[in-house]
Amino acid sequence: MKIKRKVFSSLQWASAVQLAFKQGLDKTLKSLDELIASIDSLPTSGIPGQLRHNAAEEISTYQEKLQRQDFYQYSADFNSSLTSLQTLISNSVKELQLQQEKSIKQAQIEVTNHIDWNELTIEEKDQELGQFDSMALTVSYDISGLNALVAQEFNIGQKLKDVNVSVSRKAQEKRVQRIAEEKAKYEAEGKANQKIERNVTIPKRVTQKAELEQLIQKLQQLKGDLELNSEIEINLNFES
Repeated sequence: MKIKRKVFSSLQWASAVQLAFKQGLDKTLKSLDELIASIDSLPTSGIPGQLRHNAAEEISTYQEKLQRQDFYQYSADFNSSLTSLQTLISNSVKELQLQQEKSIKQAQIEVTNHIDWNELTIEEKDQELGQFDSMALTVSYDISGLNALVAQEFNIGQKLKDVNVSVSRKAQEKRVQRIAEEKAKYEAEGKANQKIERNVTIPKRVTQKAELEQLIQKLQQLKGDLELNSEIEINLNFES
């Protein structure tokens, strides 16, 4: 009798599970497992890290119920867990989009603060800054959209490095051209042995950050010229 009751009980359990699956429980569990795996693969810092933290309790509750023998009775709870996680992800996407807009603006500001920035023409400056214009993504408010934004965060950082390298390269090319033109001019005037001169006025007092940055840029440009031609003579004129 005990064996019969056990078999009957097993058949009842299997029948109940099968019915729950027919009603969509299997799809809910699959969606939850895929979503949880995606959340677990997110970075542990920033907005993705906060999402992982916020989702931890919901995930733990789901996994605890899933281990119960009567897990099939929690279909409504599992659907609720799926909705809660999707809402957390949607909110994180919105936050990350706003953050990336700020990241792009900050990257453009960093480029304009490049020590060689003023060597570029207006057209060249617009071209360099324009490389960030297409980096703001429009994504869906789901895990795919979140993953796209996470990947884009790396791309923004890499683009900033590439643009900085481009600015440095263009500035170096301009220095080379400028020195070559100055040498040619001296030779044409019969002053081939005369050193190229640079005159720089140094203020007696600096009270503004912008003034200091401008002075540093001038000195940096002189440093770049000296690296190309050690014969350059720099005359420093100090304001009285």
